[in-house]
Amino acid sequence: MVDKLETGMKLQAMYYDGEFYPATVVTVSESQKRAKKPVKVHFVGYTDADDAWLGLDGLKSKRLPKAAGKAKAKAKAKAKAKRKMGYERPLKVKVGDEIPDVSLDKGFPPEKVNLKEFCKGKKVVLVGLPGAFTPT
Repeated sequence: MVDKLETGMKLQAMYYDGEFYPATVVTVSESQKRAKKPVKVHFVGYTDADDAWLGLDGLKSKRLPKAAGKAKAKAKAKAKAKRKMGYERPLKVKVGDEIPDVSLDKGFPPEKVNLKEFCKGKKVVLVGLPGAFTPT
């Protein structure tokens, strides 16, 4: 199946949160060490640090056979478990983008604030810092 993939090919790839996102094939390995996850992909709009090695079950393309229903259910359960633990796909916001509807902690002691409501009608510079003892 791997022989149907080629460098530069566009497809959907499973990110760490268990959801599929647009990606490009960076390389396809034929090494025995990479037998389980032979395809390295780059997620569109993200840095090279987010590139991942995936198996065929983590890829969707018209050139590949459809995954079985069990694999899909397992991926959703895994994604749900990760979200409960606080590991979610990082949100990338660019200049000119609409403010996302998310809640953030503001001040000390932390107070939950809806970012979209907080920024309504204002010019805003948003600076984010990782917290101590958090999975960043």
